[in-house]
Parts: sequence; structure tokens; C-alpha cells
Amino acid sequence: MNIIKRLIPNKTKLEARYFLMRLLKIPFSRSGVPLEIVDLLPKNRPVTFIDIGANAGHFSLAMRAECSIEKGILIEPVERLIPVLKGIFPDEKVFKIIHAAISDRTGETDFYVNHDADFVSSLLKLDNNG
Repeated sequence: MNIIKRLIPNKTKLEARYFLMRLLKIPFSRSGVPLEIVDLLPKNRPVTFIDIGANAGHFSLAMRAECSIEKGILIEPVERLIPVLKGIFPDEKVFKIIHAAISDRTGETDFYVNHDADFVSSLLKLDNNG
């Protein structure tokens, strides 16, 4: 059975999954935007959103696939990801990419980057003990 699963292309498996979900009337979003957010999006006009901790832009890409974007503000504290985001979202009129961290305080502080999994980097000190 496992070899058969590997022979079927992922796109085909995904389309079969969507078909089954429609058939069973299970709500889903093809774009990957959580349904709680999809339900809040206007259907007939562009949206503005803020992606705090944009990382590699997965949420922003999903939003772009889900609806028309008037303005996307992507905030990412990991410096090496800024050029990645600018490459994915080159339209500076629509997407504003900000290299910063969000906190409840104003000022400067240390930011702890997890080089193995940068999406868990934080203003909080990382526990390296596992």
C-alpha cells in the first residue's frame, strides 16, 4: 500500500482530498488560510492584513491565494529572511516588509534566533536544553 501512495502524485492526492471534503461537506480552505479567518474576509473587496512573524511568507502567500490584497504588512525580526520575503513579494506598493520584532514595550532588546528552526525565534531566551 505504501508504494502505491508514493506512485500517486501529491497534487492528485490533494485534489482527491478536496473532493472528499466537498462530498462530505467538511469546510476547508484550498489556500491554507484558517477557516476562522476566511469567514471574516470580505468577498467583494481587497483586504489589508498584517503578518507578524512573517518568516518565509507562508501565511501571506495563502492570503494572496485566498483573496485580493490591497495592502500586506509583513513584519519579520530574522534578518536573513528579509531578502527572501522581498523576493517573494516584490511589489512594494502592495507589500510592505518591515525588519522588526513586535513587543509590548518600546526600545531595543536582544532577539534570540534559533538557527535550526528560525520560526521559533523569540524575544524570550531560548531553552537549548531540549
